[in-house]
Amino acid sequence: MQKIVSNISKEPAVSDLIRLYESDGVTPDYLKEMNVISEIPSTFYSRLSELHQSKKQNEQINLPLEGIPDTELLFYQQDPKEFDAIVLSAFEKYVILDKTSFYARGGGQEPDHGTIENFEVVDVTKHGNIVVHETKGGVPKEGETVSCTVNSKRRDGITKNHTSTHVINSSARSVLGSWVWQHSAFKDEDHARLDITHHSALDEKEIASIEEAANSIINKNIPITIENLDRGTAEQRYGFRIYQGGIVPVKLVRIVSISDIDVEACGGTHVKKTGDIKQIKITKTKRIQDGVVRIEFTSGDSAVEFTKQKQENDAKMQIEEIEKAKIKEIRQEQRHESKAKIPRLAESIGQCKIGTNNVEDIIVHISEPNKANFCYSESEQYDNTFHIGIGELITKTDPWMVYCGFFDTDDKMRVIVYCGDEVSKSKKAGDIAKMISEILAGSGGGTPKFAQGGGKDRSKKEEAINNAKSMVLE
Repeated sequence: MQKIVSNISKEPAVSDLIRLYESDGVTPDYLKEMNVISEIPSTFYSRLSELHQSKKQNEQINLPLEGIPDTELLFYQQDPKEFDAIVLSAFEKYVILDKTSFYARGGGQEPDHGTIENFEVVDVTKHGNIVVHETKGGVPKEGETVSCTVNSKRRDGITKNHTSTHVINSSARSVLGSWVWQHSAFKDEDHARLDITHHSALDEKEIASIEEAANSIINKNIPITIENLDRGTAEQRYGFRIYQGGIVPVKLVRIVSISDIDVEACGGTHVKKTGDIKQIKITKTKRIQDGVVRIEFTSGDSAVEFTKQKQENDAKMQIEEIEKAKIKEIRQEQRHESKAKIPRLAESIGQCKIGTNNVEDIIVHISEPNKANFCYSESEQYDNTFHIGIGELITKTDPWMVYCGFFDTDDKMRVIVYCGDEVSKSKKAGDIAKMISEILAGSGGGTPKFAQGGGKDRSKKEEAINNAKSMVLE
């Protein structure tokens, strides 16, 4: 962000300030602090408001709302979760009531859900001063008095996440610097995100510091105060920083304050005290564009559950790591033991008689003199190091010997093939490894005396062994 500011050679016009704010997240307050501008132009916020309102109007669908009176907003009053209301209009999948406690989508806050009579409310939007409820399964009749119920659990989660957004915003500013400004936000029942203006991705220390500062505000159990002020009075008293959530195109501004820690113009729902949030947990952060960083988080019971789950997962991973270390240690010991056995096993194999023999899980097929011999092992106690050692030794001792060593890795069955000097003239290790690997749904190859390969189809291992045996002894 400082790099962007350093490239400004002359005092920017209002259009330049809007571009810097919208594209790069550079606020006029920060430019004033850095002495790039002497004062914030009086038309900046009105111009920005017009831009945002134009975008908002383009996004809204057109509905037949002519002649319908303004909706009484109960969520700004006693906020009952159960109430009766009169249906002023009902068409297609939309219902308009004379009054409502259903909060409408706005300011990044997701809408309330619930029921109007037996019809499920799946979305709520505000068109001017009229609240429109979208229902599923039909609509009630116009003129009826209907019973309405707001989903309290959903509202509670969204409300805690909304107040948490204010808490994290002020915490990020205190940790990172005065240039931090809310770029956008989203609040749902079990998760939320806040995009802030900041020049670089957050490191672990910064994330931890922001989370610690946020939870410190929660632990202080600070009352949340809400007051409606004349716009001019609000701006004069608190400055333009109240517009963290965007410009409010109204004469009367609803100010939400967490003492003097965070003061914003906001139309959303909020808890009574910061302690009601219980806990904030940052779940992820990332830089989403130049000058903008996204903080994803959860709060309340969702944060408690997330923390509990993370602790359980961390404990589980720690146990798994300990188990992996034990297994690795055991395998290391087995490797040393197996490696020490190679000379003795090779000697025992060399003493095998014509026919089929078993030397400590190594199956040995001995033919008549000057004919190919074949031995293999698929024992779990032997790894690639063992197979290389034994294969190399017994094929040097017996020039007519073919050795195939099968062993498992994380993702596939592998095979190592050795052929002695004489047998390799007609039975090539590369051909044997290729044939075995193809049966195992993989690939392999090598030289006449040494080859390797493998595949993911472990179920074909016996077929591969039998085919290799036939190929060598035919």
